[in-house]
Amino acid sequence: MSAPWRRTLLDVGRIGAIGDVLLCTPALRELKLKNPASRVRFYTNIPTLVRGLPYIDEVLAFDKRPKDVILLRYEDAIPPREHLARIIGDNLGINVRDVRPDCVVDRGLVKRFRESWRSLQRPHIVVQRRPSIWTPNKEWPEKYWIELIENLTRKASVIETGKEISEQKLVLENYI
Repeated sequence: MSAPWRRTLLDVGRIGAIGDVLLCTPALRELKLKNPASRVRFYTNIPTLVRGLPYIDEVLAFDKRPKDVILLRYEDAIPPREHLARIIGDNLGINVRDVRPDCVVDRGLVKRFRESWRSLQRPHIVVQRRPSIWTPNKEWPEKYWIELIENLTRKASVIETGKEISEQKLVLENYI
Protein backbone atom coordinates (compact mmCIF):
# COMPACT_ATOMS: atom_id res chain seq x y z
CA MET A 1 0.00 0.00 0.00
CA SER A 2 3.02 2.34 0.02
CA ALA A 3 2.81 3.07 -3.73
CA PRO A 4 1.42 6.62 -4.02
CA TRP A 5 -1.05 5.67 -6.76
CA ARG A 6 -2.95 3.50 -4.23
CA ARG A 7 -3.91 6.45 -2.01
CA THR A 8 -7.47 7.71 -1.88
CA LEU A 9 -6.26 11.34 -1.82
CA LEU A 10 -3.19 12.31 -3.77
CA ASP A 11 -1.59 15.75 -3.67
CA VAL A 12 0.87 16.08 -6.54
CA GLY A 13 2.59 19.09 -8.00
CA ARG A 14 4.87 20.45 -10.65
CA ILE A 15 6.30 23.92 -11.06
CA GLY A 16 7.87 24.88 -14.32
CA ALA A 17 7.14 25.81 -17.86
CA ILE A 18 4.35 24.51 -20.08
CA GLY A 19 6.33 21.49 -21.21
CA ASP A 20 7.04 20.38 -17.65
CA VAL A 21 3.36 20.52 -16.72
CA LEU A 22 2.32 18.71 -19.91
CA LEU A 23 4.83 15.95 -19.15
CA CYS A 24 2.89 15.22 -15.94
CA THR A 25 -0.39 14.51 -17.68
CA PRO A 26 0.42 10.97 -18.94
CA ALA A 27 1.32 9.87 -15.39
CA LEU A 28 -1.83 11.45 -13.91
CA ARG A 29 -3.99 9.85 -16.59
CA GLU A 30 -2.42 6.44 -15.89
CA LEU A 31 -2.87 6.95 -12.15
CA LYS A 32 -6.61 7.49 -12.58
CA LEU A 33 -6.88 4.40 -14.80
CA LYS A 34 -5.20 2.29 -12.10
CA ASN A 35 -7.12 3.82 -9.22
CA PRO A 36 -10.34 5.50 -10.42
CA ALA A 37 -11.47 6.11 -6.83
CA SER A 38 -8.47 8.29 -5.99
CA ARG A 39 -8.96 12.01 -5.63
CA VAL A 40 -6.14 13.82 -7.44
CA ARG A 41 -5.22 17.40 -6.53
CA PHE A 42 -2.62 18.89 -8.84
CA TYR A 43 -0.61 21.98 -7.84
CA THR A 44 0.91 24.03 -10.66
CA ASN A 45 1.78 27.55 -11.67
CA ILE A 46 -0.14 27.07 -14.97
CA PRO A 47 -3.59 25.90 -13.81
CA THR A 48 -5.53 26.79 -16.97
CA LEU A 49 -3.44 24.31 -18.96
CA VAL A 50 -4.86 21.28 -17.12
CA ARG A 51 -7.96 22.47 -15.26
CA GLY A 52 -10.84 20.44 -16.65
CA LEU A 53 -8.93 17.29 -17.57
CA PRO A 54 -11.12 14.36 -16.49
CA TYR A 55 -8.44 12.59 -14.46
CA ILE A 56 -7.48 15.61 -12.31
CA ASP A 57 -10.12 16.34 -9.68
CA GLU A 58 -8.81 19.71 -8.58
CA VAL A 59 -6.13 22.10 -9.88
CA LEU A 60 -4.63 24.54 -7.39
CA ALA A 61 -1.87 27.13 -7.30
CA PHE A 62 1.57 25.67 -6.70
CA ASP A 63 2.23 28.08 -3.82
CA LYS A 64 -0.80 26.60 -1.99
CA ARG A 65 0.60 23.04 -2.01
CA PRO A 66 0.75 21.10 1.27
CA LYS A 67 4.11 20.17 2.78
CA ASP A 68 3.69 16.50 1.88
CA VAL A 69 2.91 17.10 -1.81
CA ILE A 70 4.52 14.61 -4.18
CA LEU A 71 6.62 16.60 -6.63
CA LEU A 72 6.52 15.12 -10.11
CA ARG A 73 10.16 15.32 -11.09
CA TYR A 74 12.50 13.98 -13.71
CA GLU A 75 15.59 16.07 -13.01
CA ASP A 76 17.22 13.36 -10.88
CA ALA A 77 17.34 11.15 -13.99
CA ILE A 78 19.34 13.46 -16.26
CA PRO A 79 20.49 12.29 -18.67
CA PRO A 80 17.16 10.49 -19.02
CA ARG A 81 17.11 6.71 -19.20
CA GLU A 82 13.68 6.73 -20.87
CA HIS A 83 10.86 9.13 -21.80
CA LEU A 84 10.46 11.89 -19.20
CA ALA A 85 6.75 11.11 -18.77
CA ARG A 86 7.69 7.59 -17.69
CA ILE A 87 10.24 8.94 -15.21
CA ILE A 88 7.53 11.20 -13.78
CA GLY A 89 5.30 8.11 -13.44
CA ASP A 90 7.99 6.54 -11.26
CA ASN A 91 7.24 9.27 -8.68
CA LEU A 92 3.78 7.75 -8.33
CA GLY A 93 4.81 4.11 -8.58
CA ILE A 94 3.12 3.59 -11.94
CA ASN A 95 4.19 2.43 -15.35
CA VAL A 96 3.25 5.06 -17.94
CA ARG A 97 2.38 3.33 -21.20
CA ASP A 98 0.96 6.22 -23.24
CA VAL A 99 3.33 9.21 -23.09
CA ARG A 100 1.13 11.57 -25.13
CA PRO A 101 0.39 14.74 -23.13
CA ASP A 102 -3.04 16.33 -22.66
CA CYS A 103 -4.16 19.89 -22.11
CA VAL A 104 -7.41 21.79 -22.01
CA VAL A 105 -8.23 23.67 -25.19
CA ASP A 106 -10.05 26.98 -24.88
CA ARG A 107 -12.46 26.84 -27.86
CA GLY A 108 -13.04 30.60 -27.69
CA LEU A 109 -9.33 31.25 -27.97
CA VAL A 110 -9.04 28.82 -30.90
CA LYS A 111 -11.85 30.70 -32.65
CA ARG A 112 -10.14 34.05 -32.08
CA PHE A 113 -6.84 32.74 -33.47
CA ARG A 114 -8.56 31.23 -36.51
CA GLU A 115 -10.26 34.53 -37.22
CA SER A 116 -7.09 36.58 -36.79
CA TRP A 117 -5.03 34.17 -38.93
CA ARG A 118 -7.66 33.79 -41.65
CA SER A 119 -5.94 36.23 -43.99
CA LEU A 120 -2.48 34.74 -43.47
CA GLN A 121 -0.95 32.46 -46.04
CA ARG A 122 -1.33 28.75 -45.27
CA PRO A 123 0.08 26.65 -43.78
CA HIS A 124 0.56 28.35 -40.44
CA ILE A 125 3.83 27.36 -38.78
CA VAL A 126 4.20 28.20 -35.10
CA VAL A 127 7.70 28.58 -33.66
CA GLN A 128 9.14 29.42 -30.28
CA ARG A 129 12.67 30.68 -30.73
CA ARG A 130 13.56 31.40 -27.14
CA PRO A 131 14.00 28.60 -24.61
CA SER A 132 13.35 29.19 -20.94
CA ILE A 133 16.10 30.46 -18.70
CA TRP A 134 16.37 26.91 -17.33
CA THR A 135 17.30 25.38 -20.69
CA PRO A 136 19.92 27.54 -22.39
CA ASN A 137 21.17 24.34 -24.05
CA LYS A 138 18.12 24.60 -26.33
CA GLU A 139 19.22 27.98 -27.66
CA TRP A 140 19.71 27.96 -31.43
CA PRO A 141 21.87 30.71 -32.99
CA GLU A 142 19.88 33.71 -34.22
CA LYS A 143 21.31 33.55 -37.74
CA TYR A 144 19.89 30.03 -38.17
CA TRP A 145 16.46 31.13 -37.00
CA ILE A 146 16.47 34.02 -39.45
CA GLU A 147 17.50 31.73 -42.30
CA LEU A 148 14.84 29.15 -41.37
CA ILE A 149 12.07 31.72 -41.04
CA GLU A 150 13.02 33.38 -44.33
CA ASN A 151 12.83 30.01 -46.08
CA LEU A 152 9.53 29.08 -44.42
CA THR A 153 7.84 32.37 -45.24
CA ARG A 154 8.21 31.67 -48.95
CA LYS A 155 5.40 29.11 -48.63
CA ALA A 156 3.83 29.66 -45.21
CA SER A 157 3.03 32.13 -42.45
CA VAL A 158 5.34 31.92 -39.45
CA ILE A 159 3.82 32.77 -36.08
CA GLU A 160 6.06 33.12 -33.07
CA THR A 161 4.99 32.27 -29.53
CA GLY A 162 6.73 32.68 -26.21
CA LYS A 163 8.06 35.63 -24.31
CA GLU A 164 8.13 38.84 -26.25
CA ILE A 165 11.54 40.31 -26.83
CA SER A 166 11.48 43.64 -28.61
CA GLU A 167 14.16 42.70 -31.15
CA GLN A 168 12.32 39.45 -31.89
CA LYS A 169 9.15 41.39 -32.54
CA LEU A 170 10.93 43.71 -34.96
CA VAL A 171 12.43 40.78 -36.87
CA LEU A 172 9.09 38.96 -37.10
CA GLU A 173 7.15 42.02 -38.23
CA ASN A 174 9.14 41.73 -41.45
CA TYR A 175 7.87 38.19 -41.99
CA ILE A 176 4.16 38.27 -41.19
